[in-house]
Amino acid sequence: MPNNLFKKGLLLGIIVLFIGVGIIPSSGVQIEKNITIPINRGDTLYVGGSGPNNYTKIQDAADDASNGDTVFVFDDNAPYFEQIFVNNSINLIGENKYTTVLNSISNEDILEIQSDNVIITGFTIQNSINRGIRVVRFHNITIYENIFINNRVDIGLLDSCYNFIHDNCFFTNSAYSSIDFDDSSNNIILRNVIQNSGKIGFGMYISGDNNEIKYNIFKNNYVGISLHDESNIISYNCFDSNRKCAIYMTFWNSENSKITCNNFINNGLIVFQLGINFQYMLSTIESEQVDANYWDTWTGSGPNRVRCSVRIDFFERDPFWYFSISIPWLSFDWNPVSEPYDIGM
Repeated sequence: MPNNLFKKGLLLGIIVLFIGVGIIPSSGVQIEKNITIPINRGDTLYVGGSGPNNYTKIQDAADDASNGDTVFVFDDNAPYFEQIFVNNSINLIGENKYTTVLNSISNEDILEIQSDNVIITGFTIQNSINRGIRVVRFHNITIYENIFINNRVDIGLLDSCYNFIHDNCFFTNSAYSSIDFDDSSNNIILRNVIQNSGKIGFGMYISGDNNEIKYNIFKNNYVGISLHDESNIISYNCFDSNRKCAIYMTFWNSENSKITCNNFINNGLIVFQLGINFQYMLSTIESEQVDANYWDTWTGSGPNRVRCSVRIDFFERDPFWYFSISIPWLSFDWNPVSEPYDIGM
């Protein structure tokens, strides 16, 4: 009798185990804000290296890959001079981010993603006069542990949501911005180093709502972040020695965005662009948008006076390139902190 009970219990346990396995999502692991990182359950295709069936071109391997496959790129044939289109939900992985180099060959983007659920990691992406990576109306893209050098735009997102860009290094983009969001919302930008943008370059240009920008370093750019939409969160970042200003905001669009718990070092200037509707725009500046930051200029008592400039652009064009006037403005961080935040970088 005990033996029969044991067998019944064992059978019941096996049934429960199969049921549990059956309800695990097959598409990937979900993290914050509905962003999903796909799990590789497919085949691996190799580019470079010494295998007898390895590919010599990344594009050929990407074309032959199916959803869930991995294309692994060895660095022995680098730099790879290709324009690459990713049309399936694959993982594109470089052997070593310092030595697996993707280099521009023309006036086109280096890597264009044309599918949801793509992972890009392990590359140096460089020398494009357009974009290093372009994503148009695709979602759940993960771009991490890459190096971007000397591209006009390093990563450009158009109408693309729920993407995860983390742990990349961006250096010396030549003209515009390291990360450019155009109507792109609900993305996470985490633990990136963005520095040394070009003469009038931005660390980030944000057009889109509900993005989270956290634990990044913005250093030696012309502008750290150019913000043009509402309800974005900018927290636990370090802004260091950006030449024009740390943050540039258009207040008719960027209401309800929060700038909290950041470090402002050697560039505490925030610019508010108001356009020609001057009186209406002044009424939108709310002190609680900027709160609990570290300022190296704070005297240690009372609120910190935030060095601001209200810029009136009579032509409503891109910042700093057309006729405008700037007026000194007074704003406060009412709860500044006395020590810099440890952002873990």
